Amino acid sequence: MPQNPSQPFLMLDKQHRTYQGMAYGQRQSTLVVSLRIQPLPTLNFPAIDDHMAEWIIKPYLDSDDTTDATTALLRRIHHWQATIQEEHSIPVFGDCVVDRDSRAGENGQERYRLALSFIHPKASIAALDWILDALNALLQNPAVPAAARGRITRGFTQLKADLRPYAIRGTNMMHFLAAAHDQGMWWHNLNGGTYCIGIGSNSRWLSSSITDKTPNLGVAIAKNKTASAIVLGKYCLPVPKHRLVNSEKNAVAVAQQLGYPVVIKPADKDQGIGVFAGLRGERSLRIAYRAAKEVSSHILVEKHHHGEDYRFTVMADRVIKIMHRKPGQVTGDGQQTVAQLVAQAQASEDHQRALRRTGKMRLQLDAEALELLEDQELTTESIPAINEMVLLRRKSNISSGGSHALIPVEAAHPDNCTLAIRAASILGLDIAGIDLIMPDARESWLTTGAIICEVNAQPQIGYRDTPGIYKDMLRELVPGAGAIPVHLLLTSGQPASQIFEAAQQCADKLGCNAFSTASGIWIDGHQQGWHPENSYRAAHALLLDKGVHCALLALDARDTATFGLPIAEFSTTTVLKAANASAAQQPTPELEQALSLLQAHLQTLNNQRRTAEDSTTSP
Repeated sequence: MPQNPSQPFLMLDKQHRTYQGMAYGQRQSTLVVSLRIQPLPTLNFPAIDDHMAEWIIKPYLDSDDTTDATTALLRRIHHWQATIQEEHSIPVFGDCVVDRDSRAGENGQERYRLALSFIHPKASIAALDWILDALNALLQNPAVPAAARGRITRGFTQLKADLRPYAIRGTNMMHFLAAAHDQGMWWHNLNGGTYCIGIGSNSRWLSSSITDKTPNLGVAIAKNKTASAIVLGKYCLPVPKHRLVNSEKNAVAVAQQLGYPVVIKPADKDQGIGVFAGLRGERSLRIAYRAAKEVSSHILVEKHHHGEDYRFTVMADRVIKIMHRKPGQVTGDGQQTVAQLVAQAQASEDHQRALRRTGKMRLQLDAEALELLEDQELTTESIPAINEMVLLRRKSNISSGGSHALIPVEAAHPDNCTLAIRAASILGLDIAGIDLIMPDARESWLTTGAIICEVNAQPQIGYRDTPGIYKDMLRELVPGAGAIPVHLLLTSGQPASQIFEAAQQCADKLGCNAFSTASGIWIDGHQQGWHPENSYRAAHALLLDKGVHCALLALDARDTATFGLPIAEFSTTTVLKAANASAAQQPTPELEQALSLLQAHLQTLNNQRRTAEDSTTSP
C-alpha cells in the first residue's frame, strides 16, 4: 500500500556514533547508525535489486535464506553504501552487523542499529541518505514515477560529486587495500596516499606501487624521459632518439631533422599524459605541441618507432605481467560505415560503464579521430573491408578508448623479459612498468629490434585482466602475512604504576619485546616517543613501529569504549583487576561496555580471557 511521502518507510536517525578504531567485529573504523522502519510491504527483492542496479554496478550476491526480510533489506543497504564508496575509490570493505533495537518506535516502527566500516563518516552518511531515498521511492510506488526517478538520478549525480573529495587517487592503492583486507592484513593511512600494510616488523609502506624500498633517485630518473634515456643508453639498452624543444618552431625544425612520423611527449609526465604518437605532418605536430604544452613546459620530439606497444611489469627482478596495448580503433566488417562501427563500439558494456562512471564517452569521432581518418584516406561514411583496422586514437590508454590484452609471461621471448628486468634493475626500481615498442613480444628484441619508450616507477598494475595480482604482490612484499603476535591487557582505571608493572610482567611472560600503556611505549626495554594522548594512541604507535616483533597493548576500558580497538584480533586477552579486588567483585560499567564492544573480536572469549589478580601477581 502506498505510504504518505511525509512518512517514508526507511528513516535514518541524525545521531550516529563513530569509533576511530574497530568495534563490533568490524576491521576498519566503525560507524554505528540507527534506522527507523515503518511496517514494510511484502518485499520483492528481485525488483529491488533491479531498481538499484540502474545506478550501482556491483550486484548483491549473498543468500537471504537464513535471514528475515527486514534484515535482508538492511544487508542490501549496507552492501550498496559500501559498493558506492568502493566504486568511487573510497576503501570501505567488510560486512555489517545488524542489531534490532528493543526500544519500540511510534506507530509500529521498528528500530535497528547497523555497525559499518567507514573511512569518512560524511561519505557513508551521504551514501546511506541517497540509498534510503531510492528505496523509499520504490516502496511507496513500485512503478517509480518519472519525476521520482529523475530526482534519484540527480541525487546520485550529486552524491558522486560529494564523494569525490574523499577518493583515493589512482587505482593501485584501492586494489592493494582491498587485497590486504581480503587477506586479513591490518592497514593504516599514514598520510595522504601513503599507507602502512601489516603490523610492526612485518609491515611495509606503500604509495600506489612505490614502496618503502623504492629509491628516490631511481624514481627521479624514471620520471624524466630525457634522463632515463641517457642513463639506459649508457648501458647499451635500446632507447629512442629524441630532443628537448623550447618552442613550436623548434619542434617543427627537430621533427624535420628526425624525419616524420614523430612523437610529441612531455619529458616529465607518465601514464600517457600529453603523448601524441604517429604525427605525420607539420599541422598535426603543431596541434600536438600546443596540447602537450598545456600539461608540461618540458616537451620532447621523438622519432616514431614502428611496432606494437607492450607494458612489462617488473617486480623483484622478474616480470609478473605483460599487456599488449592497442590504441582506440574499430575493425571493418565490409558492411558498416566507420560511424556505424564507432556507434556499435560505444554501445559495448565497457564503454557504457565508463560513460556512467566518468560522464564521458571514451571513443568518439572527435577532432583526433577525424584527423586520423584523413591520414588513412577515410571518412566517417567509408565502409572498411572485412578485418580492416581503422585507427581512431594515437595513444593506447584505456581512458581514451584503447584496449589491452594480457600476454602470458611464458609466451614472451626470454630476451624481452631480460631487457625489461635490466632496465628496472639499472634504475634500482623494485616495481616498475617498462614500456617496449617491438614487432612481437614472442620474438627476441635482439633480432627484431625494440626501444624502451618509457620507464614508469609507479606503474598502474591493473585489476581486470589479473584480479589476483595485488594479493600475489602483497604476499611477496609483506612478510608473515603482515601479522605478529599481539596481546591485549584490558585495564579499568588502575593507577599508572600498577598498569605499567602488570604490562611489563605480561610482556615478559608472553615473550613480547614491546608494550604500550597510556603513559607511553617501550621497545626492547627503552621508552620511545613522548607521552601519548591516551592508551589507544599509544597502542597504535606501537603497531606501526617496525622494531616490534611481539606486542602487548594495555588499553584502558574507557579509551576502548571511546575509540574502539586498534586492531581486530589478539593472540590473548587479559583483564586486569584492581589490586586487592575480590574474585566476586563485579566489573566496572566502563569495563562492561568495553567488553560488549570487543566481544565479536575475541574469537573464544571464555578460553582466551585470563585475569590478572593484581599488579604484583604474575598475570
